[in-house]
Amino acid sequence: MEKDLRMEVFSSKDIVRATCLHVYQLHTQKIDNAFSIIRGAAWKLRNYFHVGVFEDGKRIYTTEKIEGTVPNADFTIEYEGFKELPVWRTERYIVS
Repeated sequence: MEKDLRMEVFSSKDIVRATCLHVYQLHTQKIDNAFSIIRGAAWKLRNYFHVGVFEDGKRIYTTEKIEGTVPNADFTIEYEGFKELPVWRTERYIVS
């Protein structure tokens, strides 16, 4: 089951702009639980590159493009491009 990526802002004085995330496919020789592998890889990338790293169980998403690899990593990542998260306007209607 694939998760929808979305950013929620409940209240802001600033203008909220669309966000772009860089998308990566994970490659590894491990045959363990796929979810634990991708979560572990995301954790290693986050700690090594110090950028925002997210995963949806199938792909890894980062706030900045990653160049290079993590030393002694048991996986590789393949860049697939970027995905834009648009800003949707929702309003709360108060019924009196």
